[in-house]
Amino acid sequence: MADISHNSTNDTLIALDIAKKHHDALIQLPSGKTISVRITNTLEGYQRLLSLAKVEPSRIIVGFEPTSDYHRNIAYWLSCYRQCKNDPLTATEN
Repeated sequence: MADISHNSTNDTLIALDIAKKHHDALIQLPSGKTISVRITNTLEGYQRLLSLAKVEPSRIIVGFEPTSDYHRNIAYWLSCYRQCKNDPLTATEN
């Protein structure tokens, strides 16, 4: 079994359990500290998740198993957030 008490990549790791109305998340900070949180499947929930991560979007690695279609919104939002390094709803193209 892997030792997950120390994150050697200096990235923040996020594991998501996807559901229809909410997602359960386990966040592992580079220090090894873990945060367990339930977020709503809404924009506010996604923003809360990233605020708890406390790092730049490029330093976040997210993993989840796609569940029905419930994963699509958060997957798209996280993808845009990471590329824009901004909120995808307020980002403008150059």
